[in-house]
Amino acid sequence: VLYLGRIVELAGRDVLYSNAQHPYTKALLAAAPTPDPQRERAKPRRPAMGEPPSPLDPKAALRFLPSKLPPDAEGPFYEPLLIEQSPGHFVAEFDAHTDMTMAPTQQGSVASPSGPSAQ
Repeated sequence: VLYLGRIVELAGRDVLYSNAQHPYTKALLAAAPTPDPQRERAKPRRPAMGEPPSPLDPKAALRFLPSKLPPDAEGPFYEPLLIEQSPGHFVAEFDAHTDMTMAPTQQGSVASPSGPSAQ
């Protein structure tokens, strides 16, 4: 799953659909329509708030990790790491409060921000 051209979650299809970890992945899956009209009407709605970030803004990559924003605009920007949650399931770092329904995740091995094979 990509957010502004950066990997936020990498897993096999079945794992991604059954155990999404990143808030952006969860939001994408929640937005997908359900073919059953009764189930679709019963789904809880969580509309996106605010304006979409500009891909040109370097702070946009930290949308889910505001704790790593630099104190000044001229400082270096942190790039979220991909953390292996389970074998073959990588999730970009995020602050737990970006999605109140999620418990903090256990941190496993760390992968490069550009992907698990780019170490």
